[in-house]
Amino acid sequence: MRPNYLTVDDVITEEEIATIHEKMSPKLTRAKIGNPKDKWKRRSRVAWIANDEEHADVNEVMEKLCSVLRDVSRQHWKVELPVIEAVQYTHYAVGEWYGWHVDVGECAGPHRIVSASVELDDPKDYYGGGLKFFDHTQPNPPRRKGMMTLFPSMMCHKAKTVWWGKRRSLVMWAGFG
Repeated sequence: MRPNYLTVDDVITEEEIATIHEKMSPKLTRAKIGNPKDKWKRRSRVAWIANDEEHADVNEVMEKLCSVLRDVSRQHWKVELPVIEAVQYTHYAVGEWYGWHVDVGECAGPHRIVSASVELDDPKDYYGGGLKFFDHTQPNPPRRKGMMTLFPSMMCHKAKTVWWGKRRSLVMWAGFG
């Protein structure tokens, strides 16, 4: 049996999304990956949301999203995940992408068990973009603003190239310490 992904609608409100964009957009920097020589692997901008004073206005939203991730992991995969890494706010502009990868291994957290992506834009506002899973019967999960897609961190996936508009998301990883 192949690992599968799950989607959960309406995990975040329009107001919460607006607050995240307002607070995090000014902090965006060029995304880096584990191997700095692999510049063709990813092109996007990111900002990190840590559970600290600097991010106090979005911490409550992050706690809510962490609860969804933990609850779904417990119910669907029967696993308790005590550690959730800092959340990544990701911005893909026209021509930006993240190529095929897995979220575990030497450059990523080897303890990662479940990954999640939360859509922050309406898919009608951009063309292309979105997650795609490798070698899956339904490789393109549905996309809706406010939807969380959860999947085993070992699943090979990519963020497709945005051809028009912009796609923003929150990316989360949970596992063991």
